[in-house]
Amino acid sequence: MQRNLMFVKSNICGNKGNIKMKNLVKMAMVIVSGLAINLYLYFMFIEPFLNNDTKGLMKVLKEWQTLNAAFVALLASFIALYTTQYNVRKQKERDFIASKAFLLEALSELSGYLELSAKLLIEAYKRQKDPNDSCKSELGNKLPDLPDKYKVTFRDCIHSGEYEVGEYLSEILRGLQLHNSRMIKTDEEFAPSRTYTKCTLNTSVEILELAKIHVRIGRLYPFARNKDSLDISPIKPDEMINSFSNLYINDVDDLRKVLLEKI
Repeated sequence: MQRNLMFVKSNICGNKGNIKMKNLVKMAMVIVSGLAINLYLYFMFIEPFLNNDTKGLMKVLKEWQTLNAAFVALLASFIALYTTQYNVRKQKERDFIASKAFLLEALSELSGYLELSAKLLIEAYKRQKDPNDSCKSELGNKLPDLPDKYKVTFRDCIHSGEYEVGEYLSEILRGLQLHNSRMIKTDEEFAPSRTYTKCTLNTSVEILELAKIHVRIGRLYPFARNKDSLDISPIKPDEMINSFSNLYINDVDDLRKVLLEKI
């Protein structure tokens, strides 16, 4: 888990570095543009007026009317571009507010799915640990279906939300797809027709990854309720332990011990 947390931390730092670079470029463009405008205004208006009063000013404006026309056209294009970007930004904010309104429903749906997943994986782990169980019969807990409704909400939030929000939700989506494929494989292993070699290590890793997804989804609840900003920091051990409790992993003593060693 330490390696995974370091990987997530490096990704976050890299993303923050890119955002910081973009902000520096924007700031540099603003400074250069401001300097150019000030020089233009000084040499086109202030300096001629101070040296030769109104007559000198009118002469300069007449001699440089082509440049002035081009500058006015350029200024008009900048204003149009800013207006367009402002409208697009405000529209994205409105779209995100609308998408975020359905986020709590999506999170509740996923939380229920993860709880059912935990029950199946815990049963699989217990049976693998049992020396008298050949693991050649189906699991008592049925394989839960990965919900579909959350996908639209996540997609819309990724499209209209801030970069950090999009990256965070994308990480959850990737984790859910991988988790679902592993769940299907685990369920298929418990069948009379398969030659199955017991391996509790793989199942414990699956449960650990499940708990990490559970933590990430749990962080979204305050954000979805507009009570707090989204926490994108690396997952903390205390959060994992709390997730173990919520998913009833702590009820299996030896499993809890195995997972704690991996944090």
